[in-house]
Amino acid sequence: FSRLDPWISAFLTAYVQAGLLEEALKYNAIRAILWKDLVADPRALLVYACGAANGFALVENILYVIQSGLLTGIVRAFLSVPAHTAWGMLA
Repeated sequence: FSRLDPWISAFLTAYVQAGLLEEALKYNAIRAILWKDLVADPRALLVYACGAANGFALVENILYVIQSGLLTGIVRAFLSVPAHTAWGMLA
């Protein structure tokens, strides 16, 4: 995306590259256990989706804290984690 206009490049990176990858990883985590005996009730998939989303958010936030500092981690804890949980439940 580097040859495009910087605004278009930033949009494509944030929403297409990062967004699709994140949601695909969370979807595949749930898809991997969908037909296993671990799922006693279909409503349990919602709980598993929240767990997958929160696990992803945890790893992502740790990487951001290492890169940008503790304040970034605190802000992301209140914004990013609930957002990942909400989008994970929709996946």
